[in-house]
Amino acid sequence: MAAKGLDLLVRGGRVVTPNEVLETAVGVSDGRIVALGAESMLPPAERTIDATGKYVLPGLIDCHVHLGAVYDDWHTGPVAAAHAGLTTLLSFVEYDDQARETLPQALKRLRDEAGSQAVIDFGFHFILNNQPYILDGLAEAFEQGVTSYKIFMTYKRRPNRMCSDEFIAQVMEKIAALGGICQLHCENGDILYHLENKSIAAGKVKPTDFPATCPPWTEEEAINRAILIGEMTKCPVYVVHLSTKGGLERIKAAQARGQRVWTETCPQYLLLTEKEMESWGPLAKIGPPLRPVGGGDGDALWGGSREGYIATVASDHSPRPLRQPVDRDTAAADVERGRGQARNAGDVAGAGDGRESRPDLRAVSTKGGDPGRRRRRSHHHRPRRGRDHPGRGPSRGRGLDALRGVEVEGAAVDDRAARAGAAEPGPARAEAGLRPVPGAHGAGGAHRGRRGVGRPRWRTTSTGSPPSSRVSPPTG
Repeated sequence: MAAKGLDLLVRGGRVVTPNEVLETAVGVSDGRIVALGAESMLPPAERTIDATGKYVLPGLIDCHVHLGAVYDDWHTGPVAAAHAGLTTLLSFVEYDDQARETLPQALKRLRDEAGSQAVIDFGFHFILNNQPYILDGLAEAFEQGVTSYKIFMTYKRRPNRMCSDEFIAQVMEKIAALGGICQLHCENGDILYHLENKSIAAGKVKPTDFPATCPPWTEEEAINRAILIGEMTKCPVYVVHLSTKGGLERIKAAQARGQRVWTETCPQYLLLTEKEMESWGPLAKIGPPLRPVGGGDGDALWGGSREGYIATVASDHSPRPLRQPVDRDTAAADVERGRGQARNAGDVAGAGDGRESRPDLRAVSTKGGDPGRRRRRSHHHRPRRGRDHPGRGPSRGRGLDALRGVEVEGAAVDDRAARAGAAEPGPARAEAGLRPVPGAHGAGGAHRGRRGVGRPRWRTTSTGSPPSSRVSPPTG
């Protein structure tokens, strides 16, 4: 009997795997990657994509976005992400505290809302406000698949947003008992509130005055506090959008002690400084803020990512519509923080100034993570399962970082440690993310296909790889 042909063959490209970049062909059948090898050795395919001069990458995951009523909705955000080769978004979501909505009630509402609009896979992290009642539904929400929860240590002006140390400890104790992970926005909210009030009283309200109200040490102090509370409660800690060298040093010290602490950074902190406030005005207002020129923060973050101390690169995509016209001198206090685009999370090449080559950065979280495998298991989810099941013992899935890695047929890894919620399947699929190889002859823009092909996955027996991967382009 003749061998079954392939649905799709991607030929001529440089294929990024967890361990190396190969000049090979990729065979896809029934929505899954079934072969990597020389084109001459693979069966014929119904459709062929010529990837000459391009990288062929697993579908990317942005593990830090904000989607919903006040941001991009659950259609426009995922469509924009798909155009950049992202095939899964993990969004921070909120319950309706005015209506005393519980976490399970909010989860049902949000799944219905997102599931009817999203064109790619998605998952949730819940934001918890400083309201003890919400903890009553945490165990049920965890059982239904949401295993990561975020706490703010700042934003004192927003009702119930800034959480007390007592509440943080209560949350961490519950999350630790369930086997989840606590994510924290780490800035000292009391100090920021004090400095902002002083600045406003002194008439220092221009955008260029804003960074001084959020000095770098306030992030370091809050990170240290979060790490110590995590150590006390034995709760895994994940520091979101790391922006400072001092904060990184605190995280490195905790990791060296063997504590389960992970962190992410974002393109804006790798590539921009507070000097952008001069030209962009309040549109460059983000939290944490862009850091000082020459302060060493950006270089430290590049180094931390390259060396494995920083587990993920995520966008913190949280756009907001302008409520009024703004210019460079519009008072910063009159404009809400906003940032990034999900599609930018996969575009931090850094190759232009020798920081890090494109395949190294794109595959950064599919590598084992030296030293000590620091990258492993900061987030976990199961794109092919309806929900995550904590405590079932060793799983064939791998940890999730900024990128989607691989699902293996080989040795299992015990990933009962902290896991993020299961990804929900979107109704459409991106099929191949093809990126130009720097300097390659004829390199062009990304191929953008529109026909969904299911969920292709790499096969590997490497034990240091994150879960389920798709070669992906942009749909949408």
